[in-house]
Amino acid sequence: MRNPTCTYLRLLLIFLLEWPLFTSSAPTPPLGAGSSSSMSHNVDLRVHRFFDIDPTCNTQRGVEIMIGLSDIFELAEVAQHISEDSVAYQHYFLSREQNPQELDIVRNMAKSIIVNGNSNNKTTIKCPAMDTDQGAMAHTSSSNTTSPWMKLYPLYFEFPTFASKSFDKTGWCTPPPHNLVKFLSRGEIGYHELTHLEHIAKYALGLSSVNVSDHRPKMEMRGTVDFFGHKSLTFYQSARLLKDQWVDYLSQPNGATPKPQYYPDEVASSFELAAVETFFEQKCQAHGWIPTQVIPATIRDLQLDLNPLFDHARKQAKNLGCPIVTLFGAHFWHSFIRLEILYILSYFAEMGEGEELVQSIKQTLPRAFSG
Repeated sequence: MRNPTCTYLRLLLIFLLEWPLFTSSAPTPPLGAGSSSSMSHNVDLRVHRFFDIDPTCNTQRGVEIMIGLSDIFELAEVAQHISEDSVAYQHYFLSREQNPQELDIVRNMAKSIIVNGNSNNKTTIKCPAMDTDQGAMAHTSSSNTTSPWMKLYPLYFEFPTFASKSFDKTGWCTPPPHNLVKFLSRGEIGYHELTHLEHIAKYALGLSSVNVSDHRPKMEMRGTVDFFGHKSLTFYQSARLLKDQWVDYLSQPNGATPKPQYYPDEVASSFELAAVETFFEQKCQAHGWIPTQVIPATIRDLQLDLNPLFDHARKQAKNLGCPIVTLFGAHFWHSFIRLEILYILSYFAEMGEGEELVQSIKQTLPRAFSG
């Protein structure tokens, strides 16, 4: 039986910890902190047209959500014009010579997000309690449905919005090398999740003259997938690895290299990261942004960025006399490194590597499992 005192104290701790992850970022202004006209200016009108905010999200959280959802459209407006010659595109996708449809799909995914897949579907945004989140940032329905939903968990709100920092050297536009974990935002998380939606992906493929009889039938039915090249790689590294695997495969048509499981344009992280790199290159070009010095985060990078938050939570939980595992245990680390832990664990379980994966993570991040 649960200790009700510990349950309430956990909820209080969650509230106290809901500040931006990075010490250089300022929190999103709470409701009432500024004028209503200022808040309205930060919310894209498409948010009201394409999304419904569920009652599980309180009033203040609802304002934060709308600003975070608006950032998705900022990314999409830039990504729809991505160039085949850009470093951002070449980090994740194939050239027209290598795959004639890929550039169109990348651009049209952004266009589909901008117009909500040319559908009347409204995505319901839900805010589950910490007890049910399994440590994830966000989770989206990916089946063929006219009632899509996106769940935003408490960890999602630890990340900044674009408006929380200035686009200069004191804010977002830090000197190179540009480690992508430093640019993780609510807009990026939302962009990733929307590519999972069937109506978004299907419209993008339709604009690109790709249909269910072509080579991407799975994406027609469930949106993009999450791909991890190896259990020791982050989703940042895996997205770049997948593109390199395709280059190797296409350069050896005699079958010496096995065909990769997915095309880059079937993977959510590929779309997400190309959009992020393109966005920040445009925003920070005048402040020393160097596209060739954008680097994917490693597990060690993620560990270093999350340790301050984890250590604080662990200390507070011990002081309160409550178990830490529910709040920041194994699922917390898995979900950040693997974005959608349930999908990934099932993936490795099918390969007979589930237990090995867990042990590998324990060895890599011992502090998350100690005590």
